[in-house]
This record gives sequence, C-alpha cells and structure tokens, in this order.
Amino acid sequence: MLKDQEKPLLIATADGLIISQIDGRKWHKALSGTSVTSVIAREGVILVGTENGVWRSDDLGRTWLESSTGLTDRAIRWLAFHPDVSDLELAGTPTGVFVSRDGAQTWRPLADEPTLVWQSPLAAADQIQHVTTMIL
Repeated sequence: MLKDQEKPLLIATADGLIISQIDGRKWHKALSGTSVTSVIAREGVILVGTENGVWRSDDLGRTWLESSTGLTDRAIRWLAFHPDVSDLELAGTPTGVFVSRDGAQTWRPLADEPTLVWQSPLAAADQIQHVTTMIL
C-alpha cells in the first residue's frame, strides 16, 4: 500500500492524463493526444476512460495497456469501482453500463450480470447518467 505522500494526483484532460505527486513538485503527462474522460485508481492500478475505450496502468502511469475487451461501446463517460469488492469495476457509456469482475481485463453489459444486484429507489442501473468517485 502506498503512503499518502506517494499517492499520485490524477487529472483527466482533453489531451491526456496529468500525474503529479501530491505536493506538485514532480509531474508528467501520460496518454498524450488522448481525450481522457474519467480516471480511477485503487490498489496501485490506474484505469482511464477515453473516447475510445479503457486503458490500464499497473505501475503508476509509466506504461499503459488497452483494457477494452467486451466493450461494445468504447465511448467511456465514467468509471467507478466497488468499495468492498476488489477487481469489480463499472464503466458508463452513452448506450449503457458495463461491468468487469477481473480488474478491467474484460467487460460485460450490466444486463448480462445475473449475480450483480442493484437496488435504488431513484433509478434503475440503465438510467445512470453520471457517477463521480473521489477518494480523499
């Protein structure tokens, strides 16, 4: 587990991802030229949503691998992870919500997930428009 001063500040931009130390003294840009729409980080893994799929880094943003297998809509609007279940991520697109149970290696439509139950008195899962996750 990373110490607080080692945890990066991640900023999604229309021209890539800015990765900075919390104190702002060192920073670098990743995925230059890519419109980044969302970013989440957990357990040393960074996931980035773009207009053309999901990208994953296991080394704090030094290297990236595309992680979009199973996404039938690659225009990612938001990403979220389950706070209690490791490797359970969600990706929202204009056409629906996708679920990954293997750390974003593969994705399935939420409608195809018989064991994932969502209970909300306000909206069904297919009506979610935007989710923001912030960890302080």
